[in-house]
Amino acid sequence: MSQPAVRRWVGKPVKTKEDRRFVQGKGIYSDDIQLRRTLYAAVLRSPHAHANIKSIDVSKAARLEGVVATLTGPELPGLTNPMRSRTGYPIKEYAMAVDKAVYAGQPVAAVAADSRGLAEDALDLIQVEYEELPAVVDPEEAMEPGAPRIFKDVPNNVFSTLNLEYGDVESAFRDADLVLSERFSVHRYSSTPLEPDTAMAHYDQAQNTLTFYCNATGTGSLRAQTRGFPVKDVKVRYVIPDTGGTFGERWSVSLQDMTIVSLLSWKTGRPVKYVKDRKEMLMAGTNGARDAVYHMDMALKKDGTILGHRLKDVTNEGGSGYYAGYYNAIKLTNITGLYRMKSIALEAYSVATNKGPGGSNRGLSKPHMGFVLERMVDLAAKRVGLDPAEIRRRNFILPEELPYRTPSGNTIDAGNFHELLEKALKMVGYENWRGEQKKMRRAGRHVGIGIACNVDPGGANPGREQMVRGGPDLPGQRLTGATVRMDPLGKVNVQIGATNWGQSHETTTAQVVADELGVSPDDVEVSSVFDSLSNPWSGTSGTGADSFTSVDMGAIVAAARKVRAKVQKFAAHMLDAKPEEIQLDEGKAFVQGSQRSVLIADVAVAAYDRVRAETLPPGVEPGLHETAYYFYPYADLPDDKKRVAAHNNYGSQVHVAVVEVDVETGKTSVLRYVVTHDAGVLINPLVVEGQIHGHVAHILSAALREEMVWSQDGQMLTATFSDYLKNTAADTPDVEVGHLEYPSPFTATGAKAVGEGPTIPVFPAIANAVEDALSDFGVKITDLPLTQANVWSMIRAGRAGSTTRQGQVRPLHAGRRAARKGLSPPQA
Repeated sequence: MSQPAVRRWVGKPVKTKEDRRFVQGKGIYSDDIQLRRTLYAAVLRSPHAHANIKSIDVSKAARLEGVVATLTGPELPGLTNPMRSRTGYPIKEYAMAVDKAVYAGQPVAAVAADSRGLAEDALDLIQVEYEELPAVVDPEEAMEPGAPRIFKDVPNNVFSTLNLEYGDVESAFRDADLVLSERFSVHRYSSTPLEPDTAMAHYDQAQNTLTFYCNATGTGSLRAQTRGFPVKDVKVRYVIPDTGGTFGERWSVSLQDMTIVSLLSWKTGRPVKYVKDRKEMLMAGTNGARDAVYHMDMALKKDGTILGHRLKDVTNEGGSGYYAGYYNAIKLTNITGLYRMKSIALEAYSVATNKGPGGSNRGLSKPHMGFVLERMVDLAAKRVGLDPAEIRRRNFILPEELPYRTPSGNTIDAGNFHELLEKALKMVGYENWRGEQKKMRRAGRHVGIGIACNVDPGGANPGREQMVRGGPDLPGQRLTGATVRMDPLGKVNVQIGATNWGQSHETTTAQVVADELGVSPDDVEVSSVFDSLSNPWSGTSGTGADSFTSVDMGAIVAAARKVRAKVQKFAAHMLDAKPEEIQLDEGKAFVQGSQRSVLIADVAVAAYDRVRAETLPPGVEPGLHETAYYFYPYADLPDDKKRVAAHNNYGSQVHVAVVEVDVETGKTSVLRYVVTHDAGVLINPLVVEGQIHGHVAHILSAALREEMVWSQDGQMLTATFSDYLKNTAADTPDVEVGHLEYPSPFTATGAKAVGEGPTIPVFPAIANAVEDALSDFGVKITDLPLTQANVWSMIRAGRAGSTTRQGQVRPLHAGRRAARKGLSPPQA
C-alpha cells in the first residue's frame, strides 16, 4: 500500500503521551496490582558460589504462623520441566538449585506467607546442609585443565563454541603490510532499573488458568510456562503493566521468578507475589552485562586500509547456560562496524563460571564489539601515523555501495558515514580542540579527544543456535502483531505486541497511526497494558533487539492501512467515488480534486451504527477493526556460508568525546560529548534525542564508575549501591546531538534503529579520549572500566616506566589489584 498522502505528525516533536500519568504518580506498576488473598514470597539463596546441597529442612518454617507453603529445589524435577538450555549438552537447569548451587545467590528454597515480613522470617528457619566446593570466576581460568567442573556434563566449562570465517581471511593476512595484535577485557556492569523484578502468579483451579502480572520485557516465557507447569493443558495469561525500565535485563530473569511464584500459587490456590530487593537484583538476577576477554589480530596496509581481522571471544556466562552463546553470536551484527573490510573470523567460547548468570544488558555484546573494534582502529591509526578521523575516512563504506552486505550477512541499508563524521567533527570543533590540546598540555592540563563510530542494528538478534543449526523457530526471527480499531465515535484504539518501558511507544504509535488514518494523535489511544488475552502477540513478541521501529511498527502500519482501506471504501460509497480517489486528512475523508468530503467520524458511524444492506459498500463487512502480523522475511538463516540477515535496518552514529584527566588523582572529566546519529525518518525527534541521551549517560557511567566485582571464591562484593557506584545527574555531561536522515527502504516508515546502538561507541570514545590525554605516560587502554582508581594506577605505572611485553600500561582493576601490590590509589 502507498504512504499516506500527507505526513502531519511523523517527524514532529510531539510531547509524550505517557509522561503525564508518570509525573502525576498515576502509572500502574506490577507491585501496584493487588488481588484478594494475595500471599507474598521470599527466596532463600545459596551463601556459597559452589556447593553440593546435602539436605534441606523446611519443617520449622512451615510451622510458623502465617506461612502457607514452602518450595525447595529438589521438588522441582517432579513438578516442572528444566529451563531451556542452549549449550548442546544434556544439562538440566531449574528455577532453583536441585542438588548443587553454582553461584552465590542461586535460589534454594522459597516461602509463601501472609506478608513479606513473615516470609523473610521463615527463611531464617530453613536449615540447609552444604558441602562447599572450589569456585572459579575467571573465564580463561575456568577453561584450563584442572579447573573446578561446574556442570558435570560440560567439559572444560565451555557451554558452546563458534568458529566462523567470512571472506578470505588467510589472504587478507598474507597481503597485509602489518598485523596489529591486542588483548582486551570488558567488565560486568548492570543497568539497575528503578523498579525491581516483580512477578505475581494466580492459578485458578476451577478455570485451569494461570495468570501472571509481571514486568518482563516480552512474552517469550509463556510457552515455557505452558510446558513446565504441573497441570496439563493449563491456559496461561500474561499481563504487563507500566514498567520502571528494563534496558534488556528482564528477558532472561522472568522465567526463574515466574516458575517459583506459579508453583507456590499452584500449591496454595492463592495469588503469590514476589518482588526482588536491590541486593537480589545485583547479585542473583541476570541483571549484568556479561564480562569477557578478547584477542584481536587486525590486517592492515601501510596506508591504513583495513583488510580484515580475527577475533577470539571468551565470554563469561556465569552459572547458567540459559542464554549460552548469545553474546558470542550477536557480535556478528556489528563486527565490521561502518568499515569495508571483507574478511573476518570469529572464534568464540561461552564459558561457565561461579559468578551470577550474565544477562541481556542494554545492547548486549554490541558495546563490547564496538570497544574492541574502535580501540583497534585507533591503535592502527597510531601505528601507521594517521589522525584517528582520517583512518576512519579511508575505510568507511561509501554511499554508492549501499545497501551493503557485510561479510557476516547483514545488510546496511542507507546512510552517509563520511557526512556523519564530518558533522560530528564540526559540531565539536575538532581542529580547534587539537590546537588547544597542545596549549593546555604545556600548561599542565591533560586533555584528550576520542572518536568512535559504529552501526545501530535494528530488527532482531541472532543466537548461537541460529548460526549452528538454523531453522524457523530459533531465536533471531521476530514476529509480532498489532490491532487497530476505530470506534463508532471515530476514536482510534491500538493494541500492540510490544511492551513499553520508557521508549514512548504510545506517543510514536499514535503519531504514525494518526497519519495513516487522517486524524490527530489526540484521537489515538494506545493501550499501556499488555494483556495476552487481548493484545496480538507471538512467542517472540516484546520489546528488545532494537525491533520496535522495524518489526512492531511494520505490524502497526499494516493494521492501520487495513482500517484505512475500509474507511476509504465506506467514504467512497458515501461520496459516490472510487476508494482510490479518497484521501484522509485533518479528520476528513475527501475526494481528490473536488470539494466533496465527509467527516471521518461520520464514516465511523456508517461503519457501525447505520448498517443496512444498502449502506454497506459491496463486499465490505461492518466495523473498522483490523489485526495484522509482521515479520522481516529472512533471506539466509543461515546460508551455506553461515551468513545471517538478522537485521532489516541499520542506523549509524559517530561519537566524539573531549575529556580532561587529573593526573594526580586519576579523575576523568568529560568536557564535551557530541553524537551525530542517522536513525532514518525520525518519528519523534524528542523521543530519539531522549534515547540517545539515556544511552550515553548509561554507558558513560559504566565506562568510568560501575563494576560488578566478585571475590576469587565467588562472593559478590558490590551487592549494594554503597559498593556498586553509579554516575548521578551531576556526573553526566550535556550530550550534544546532531541528526542525519537517510530513510531505510526496508521499514514501513523509513525509520531506522536507535534503541540500542547509541551504547556502542561510548566505551571506545571515552577510552580513546583518555588514552589521548595520557599519551605522555605511554598508556595504552585495553581494559575496562576506567574508574578513577584504575586511571590513577595507569598514570603511576607510566611514571614509573612499567610496561608489559607489548609496551602498554595496564590498569589495576578497581584499586583491588593495586591494594594487593601495596599501592594506595586515591578515593573516588
